[in-house]
Order: sequence, then structure tokens, then C-alpha cells
Amino acid sequence: MKKASKKILPIGFIIVLAIAFGIEFTYDAHAQKKVTIYYFYGKNCPHCVKAEPIIQNLARRYHLNLKKFEVWYNDGNRNKLVSMAKERGKSVQGVPTIIIGKAVYTGSNEAKLVEIVKQNAK
Repeated sequence: MKKASKKILPIGFIIVLAIAFGIEFTYDAHAQKKVTIYYFYGKNCPHCVKAEPIIQNLARRYHLNLKKFEVWYNDGNRNKLVSMAKERGKSVQGVPTIIIGKAVYTGSNEAKLVEIVKQNAK
């Protein structure tokens, strides 16, 4: 009888550890979910050239997924911009435009970009 309980104890312990690590792993997977910042730009747009390094830096600093879409020469990307803005109750007339969470911002003002990212990067 003692031999059987000695075998059951390690197996039970291993099962408990496996369940515990499984729950931990699932929890970490949800914790790792990143916010996405969508950056819409025009090829060779001077305002976009100014905004892009700011946006890339913010994406790194706040651990955001950065998705970039050129809209001047790509109709599909332009339609995506219009559609995403409309879903948020906005209309967009130009670039650079970022969409993060429910926010839509067109412009290259660094202070405004930082403010919008901080508010929506949670």
C-alpha cells in the first residue's frame, strides 16, 4: 500500500503543476495582447516623413503593434482608412493619420500624437 501511495503522490503533484502552469500560460497569453496603432501615410508626403519616426518611437515605447498603410497609391488601404474612421464616427481628409483604439488623428504634431497614444495605449 505504501508503494502505491508513493507512485500516486508524484503523479498528482505533476498534474497539479501542469494545471498551474497551464493557467499561468493562458493568463500570460492574455497579458501579452498588444494594442495596435494604425498609421496611414502617403508616399513622399513631407508631413508623413516627419510623423513616422515619432510614431515608430511611440510604438516601441508603449509596446504597441504598428501597422502601416500607404494610401495615396493603394486604393485598398485608402478604403481601409475611410472605413476605420467611419466606424469611429469620423471622416478623414488627409495624411498622416493614426487610428488607435477609438481615436482618429490626422497630423504630425508630436505633442498631440504622444497625448493620443498615452490615452489609448492601455
